[in-house]
Amino acid sequence: MFDVFEISLVVFTLFLGAVLKGAAGMGLPMLATPFISIVLGVPHAIAVITIPIIVANLWQSIQGWKFRQRVPFLFRFLIIGTGGVALGTWLLSAVPSHWLELALGLIVVSYLATRLIAPNFRLSENASMTVAPFAGFLTGLFHAGAGISSPVSGTFLHSIKLPREVYVFAISTMFLVFSSLQLPMLFVSDIMTPDRLVQGLFALISVFIGLPLGARIGRHFSQTTFERLTLAILITTSIPLLWKGTAGFFG
Repeated sequence: MFDVFEISLVVFTLFLGAVLKGAAGMGLPMLATPFISIVLGVPHAIAVITIPIIVANLWQSIQGWKFRQRVPFLFRFLIIGTGGVALGTWLLSAVPSHWLELALGLIVVSYLATRLIAPNFRLSENASMTVAPFAGFLTGLFHAGAGISSPVSGTFLHSIKLPREVYVFAISTMFLVFSSLQLPMLFVSDIMTPDRLVQGLFALISVFIGLPLGARIGRHFSQTTFERLTLAILITTSIPLLWKGTAGFFG
């Protein structure tokens, strides 16, 4: 038997997240996971958003496939990131969630501090190739373990200052690969139940409506506006993560 309130919560939050993702390339799990997890818990939230995340990122990755040669670091990012997904799935049931939340928040704060000290900071192509495996592993780990990885992947890509279209392709491909790897692990670990699977499939309606709407809005952004939006998303994400992570240690 399916709870109407639970399905309504999932559909509504995923619609808002899909609009944001269509415009900025990220934001779907960032917006949906906290709201759903407050009511239903982190494992439930991760389970129901996995299918919508896969579909949304598949659409954006196909749309931006022509930009693949402009992100040479992406292959090594994804390869090393698969190990992070495996470890993160285990951490989801073995480690207190506030550890992961605090770590994610601190990653964003570190990057923001760097931007304040050096406003023109930008990773060169050679530097991005070196950093990519580390960023990939952490992205996979937090994607599976906390349900939110944009503080890592978004921070990494923002530091390279990619054009919007290339940025959206890169981050969507990252999320697509990691979510696809995580899906069978969720079934094996019994985190994905029949009820949660149905909720996730039903919520695809939100993605099909919200994603094109957000993409249409995003096309009107200048590069400066896009970079400010992604930075605002990172800041907005880090605040509740730091709050919940710190409260978990002292609560």
